[in-house]
Amino acid sequence: MTQKQAMVEPPPLAVEEGVFELGGPEPIWIWVDTCPTPGCSCRDAFVLATSAGRDALLERAAAAHEKLRLGANRVDVASGLHGVDTFLLDIDLVVALSPEGEFLELEDHPRVRAVVERLDSDVLDAIGRLWYRGKGWPDPELRVREAKEIVIPGWRLGDMLAYDDVLTGPREDMYSFDDGLFEAVDMHCIKPDCTCGEVFVGVEAHEEHAKHRIGHVVVEPSGALRMEPKKGAEDRLERVWAAFVKRHPRYRERFVRRGAVLKELGTRVLPGQAAAAKAQPKVGRNDPCPCGSGKKYKKCCGAR
Repeated sequence: MTQKQAMVEPPPLAVEEGVFELGGPEPIWIWVDTCPTPGCSCRDAFVLATSAGRDALLERAAAAHEKLRLGANRVDVASGLHGVDTFLLDIDLVVALSPEGEFLELEDHPRVRAVVERLDSDVLDAIGRLWYRGKGWPDPELRVREAKEIVIPGWRLGDMLAYDDVLTGPREDMYSFDDGLFEAVDMHCIKPDCTCGEVFVGVEAHEEHAKHRIGHVVVEPSGALRMEPKKGAEDRLERVWAAFVKRHPRYRERFVRRGAVLKELGTRVLPGQAAAAKAQPKVGRNDPCPCGSGKKYKKCCGAR
């Protein structure tokens, strides 16, 4: 696919494809609309939410969907809706913004807070996949599964491997606090005959031009945990881990599933920069990044 072809706007998704039910004592229904423009790298989604049921949500979502596809902006669409809460959601950071793009203090918006607090990893990953589908792009995980060779620059045989280094997930697992931005990545042993079952959850602090590891949490097959922070980062590691567990309430099942996938692909994983250069076509600095993030190469993998 050429860059010019990639910029063609895909057909819109059906309204029903953006509907999700968030469980709880009183179920909440949400409709999610993501930006359909292939050349746009924004990572937010337009959300409608109500506890009045699926039918009530769909009625309003259908009206919003039609206006958005006719070119109306999100602010005008939100102002014309009644009986639903509307906001923007950063699908990587999982923070809520007003339709105008201003950060929302959730303490002042209890209904929006109820939605955000129920967004677990399964729903968030589904929204991330919706983001790709809305742009007409293939699921990045499926592309890797079909590859004959999977080259990981900088990786060495015998090292543990982060799931997202092999299969670019539908979203980055980011956490925002007053003192910084953090990312959590789960690392697995991909040796087919290894039965250790340990998973390392590495936590990195993102700074303006770099990121650095503040420690990791070892999750043993029994469920036992071992916190291993860098010196001086004990509180930050514990805070990120608490947020991780809240976002991933079934993290042990998630690790078992993801670890099995990596072992299945393990025989196709290759280390080395040389192999990577041979396997990947040359990418211009202003071309879309081949990792599928939607960003320009110079602002994504090319900046690492």
